[in-house]
Amino acid sequence: MIRQRIVENVCKNGNYLLNIPLRGDGSPDERELDFLAGLTAWMDVNSEGIYATRPWKIYGKGPSTTAAPVVRGRTPVPYTAEDIRFTTKGDTLYAFVGAWPESRTDVIQSIRRKSPDRKLRTYRCSAMTANWIGRKPPTASP
Repeated sequence: MIRQRIVENVCKNGNYLLNIPLRGDGSPDERELDFLAGLTAWMDVNSEGIYATRPWKIYGKGPSTTAAPVVRGRTPVPYTAEDIRFTTKGDTLYAFVGAWPESRTDVIQSIRRKSPDRKLRTYRCSAMTANWIGRKPPTASP
């Protein structure tokens, strides 16, 4: 759920502060180290679409865009294959897909390419492993 919250915040032009609890002696426990290792692995793949990006003209699409806001103590609605979030940097549009579609492909209806030079990079944010869908897909015409 942390990855989902990070993506949600970044796609809405926000920041995310992550607090890692420490023991009395200042060291993290094994659970925290495992969590950080997983998050680091995810960021190694997805950071290009997170750091120094801007929100796109729409922050996302899918069923979770109409879900009630997440408040403290409440679990966010899990992402589905229909949930996609967008960021942009330069001429690159980043799409974070919530879950693997059964077909292993996804058509993003909200994108209309005005320039054949625009790159689309797609990420998956619902799992820590195997989260890269594609790097440089061919440019599509409108």
